[in-house]
This record gives sequence, C-alpha cells and structure tokens, in this order.
Amino acid sequence: MKKTILIFVSLLIGICDIFAQSDTVKAIQFLVDNEAETFYNSGITNYNKKDYQAAVTDYDKAIGLRDNFDKVYYNRGAAKFELKDYKGAVADYNKSIQLQPNNDKAYFSRAQAKNAIGDKEGAIADYTLAIEKNLNYSQAYYYRASVKFENKDYKAAIEDYNKAIIIKPDYAYALNDRGSAKRQLEDYDGAISDYQKAVIVNPDLAFVYNNLGSVKRRKADCKAAIEDYGKAIKIKYDYHIAYNNRGAARYESGDYIGAIEDFDMAIKLQPTYYYAYNNRASAKYKMKNYNGAIDDCNEAIKLDPNYGFAYLNRGNVKEMLRDENGSCSDWKKAAELGVAAGKGYASECK
Repeated sequence: MKKTILIFVSLLIGICDIFAQSDTVKAIQFLVDNEAETFYNSGITNYNKKDYQAAVTDYDKAIGLRDNFDKVYYNRGAAKFELKDYKGAVADYNKSIQLQPNNDKAYFSRAQAKNAIGDKEGAIADYTLAIEKNLNYSQAYYYRASVKFENKDYKAAIEDYNKAIIIKPDYAYALNDRGSAKRQLEDYDGAISDYQKAVIVNPDLAFVYNNLGSVKRRKADCKAAIEDYGKAIKIKYDYHIAYNNRGAARYESGDYIGAIEDFDMAIKLQPTYYYAYNNRASAKYKMKNYNGAIDDCNEAIKLDPNYGFAYLNRGNVKEMLRDENGSCSDWKKAAELGVAAGKGYASECK
C-alpha cells in the first residue's frame, strides 16, 4: 500500500514538472518575441530618421531573435534599397514574400529593386504580381508603364498610364508621363492635353511646363513654348534645362541675343552642361561671332569628346573662317559619331 502511494506521488510530481517547463518555455518565448518587437520598432524609428544602416542593424537583431518575422524582412529590404544594396533588398523581399505570399507591397518593392539593378523583365513580372494581388494598385500600373516607356513600348505604356489614371484621376506624374509617351508617338495634341491636365492637378511641377514648351516647339509655336519655359523657370529658378530650352526656342524665333542670355544662364547654373555650350555656339555663329563660337564648340567637345553636333558646328564655323582642312576634319569626325549632316558635308571635301 505504501509503495503504491509513493509511485502515485512521484507521478504527480513529474506532471507538475512538465507543466512548469511548458510555462517556462512560453515565458521565455514571450520575452524573446517582445525583444524582437523592440528591435523592429527601433528599426522603424531609425528608418524614419533616414539612418538606414542603423535600421538594418536593428532589423538584423530582430531576425536573430525571430527568423520568421515577415514584416522585418520587408522593412530591412526597404532600408537596404535606400542604401543602394538592391540585391540585398531583393533577397529580403523574397523572404518576406515566402512568409506572406499575399503582400502586394512586397512584390511592388521587389520590382523597384529589380528595376534598379537593370532587371527590367523581372520588374515588369513583379509589378504584374502586385497588380494581381491588388487590382487598384495605381503605383504598380504607373511604374510598370515607366519600364515599358524605357523599353520604347509607348503604346503599352499608355495603356498602363490609363489604368493608373482611372484609379487615381489626380495622378499628375502619370498624366505627365502619358503625355510624354504620346509625344514619342507624335501625338502632339494629345501630349499637350495631358501636360495641361497635369499642371491643373499640380501647378508646382516645373518639369511639366518644360515638357509643354518642348512639345509646342515641335509644333513650331515658339512664342507659346517660350511662355511655358518661363513658367517652369518661375517655379524653379535654377532649372538649367529650361533655360537651355527657352534659349533654343528664342534661337528658332530669331532672337539670338535672348537665346545667348538663356544659354549663359544655363551654363552658369550647370557649368558642365555641354548642350548649352554647343547651342550658344550656334547663336554666336548667327551673330558672326566666329571666334566665340569656336570657343564654345571647343568647350562642348572638352566636356564630351563624343558629342558629334559640336564637331559639326565647329566645322561650319571653320568654313566661315576659311579653314578648309579644319572644317573637313570636324565634319568627318561628326560623321564618324553618327551625325548625318556631317557625312553630307564631309562628302564634299577633297
């Protein structure tokens, strides 16, 4: 009888030990999870402070404590993206998607990282997956369109811009970029319409006015183009491209003095902008300032030795200075660099 009681008591004690161990494991796991959350939250704080390396360090610690923490992989991918570690970002988004296959944002973010490393095909595939998970993902349509635009598939790009704009009618960037795709297809009226819609939505986008000016130049409406470039410059006073473009419009309208003033300003704002040197050379040529034109062509070539149009223009100036050998040499170089006019002029050289 005593023996039986002893055995029964021993069994009870063993059961109590099992319960105690189980509670201890749960308590430890709770503490570990809580610490992982603390590092996760610290990572978010550092990310928001743009201290991306510190954010990655915090996320590393969180993953070390809980290796199936899908949100941490996603956020660490975002921090690595900001650090331009695009391959590392892709790896983290892969893990995030493995743990949470329905996260549309993870597919979108992985697409962004793939696009950054030049994997255009992979980016399009991931934007498509993001859209499949969320049919109203306007950004995914927009960025997929942008890749198609870069691939010169303008009609397909327009289709995606259309979808982005249907979902988000005030999507100024999509309106602008759809306008640019239409411009590539020589639908200038359609392009102007989209650019105008974009500035109605957001009047502070200087580059849209610049685009408006450029498409109006294509339509030979230099006066309207000059006005739009002026609006771009008013919004962004240091917009060297808009100064250069307005200078080109003034040049085309015969205002060579005004053109030179704009090219001067473009060069002042961006001293390495060789297009402006070449354009200023053209205006100086028209004003018969041949030595000044030569100087500007020389500077453009110094900044970009493969800029064929600068050789073409310098050849034209040298011809006016009766430097036949010099002009032929420059025209031949322009032809080598793919400038059709240079080939034509060079064919007349002895």
